[in-house]
Amino acid sequence: MEYDERVMCPLIDEKIDPMECVDVVDCVLNPLFLNSLPEKYKAKENFKDICKQCKWHCY
Repeated sequence: MEYDERVMCPLIDEKIDPMECVDVVDCVLNPLFLNSLPEKYKAKENFKDICKQCKWHCY
């Protein structure tokens, strides 16, 4: 059995690398970085709230 350390991202409904998750959280929490967040993570309405409520938010 292979271990998968990726985490489920509710913004894109896919598993992502933990470091990518950290990058997304940093962008969501800091308005100065928000422009560098790929559009796929901003597609859902209230994406910031969804990210903040995710169990991996402070991973």
